[in-house]
Amino acid sequence: MNLRKKYISKRDIVLDPFCGSGTTLVQSNELGMHAIGIDVSAFNALISNVKIGKYDFLDLDYELKRITKALRKFIADSKTVLFETKLTQELTKFNNKHFPSLSISIKWHLRKLMG
Repeated sequence: MNLRKKYISKRDIVLDPFCGSGTTLVQSNELGMHAIGIDVSAFNALISNVKIGKYDFLDLDYELKRITKALRKFIADSKTVLFETKLTQELTKFNNKHFPSLSISIKWHLRKLMG
């Protein structure tokens, strides 16, 4: 006999007092069972609620496209890419000056040892 059929009924309610990200709640949901999850972490509670929520995928698609468009505009307007490019260039200059490549470092140490 299948253990799930022997010990678990769809009328049962699963209580997970330390639900974390909600894996037990998801599994209960997939089995058609009711489940209650509790967690002290608000972040974990948020994750578990998102995992077991029901969503309208057309609305979700629309919102994702809207947010992506807004983020692209924000990045373009904020000159973040320009800043990051300039920062990378300056860090490269600094690193090349103060932290030479390994081969240069080895040559320098060898010259120092040889006299």
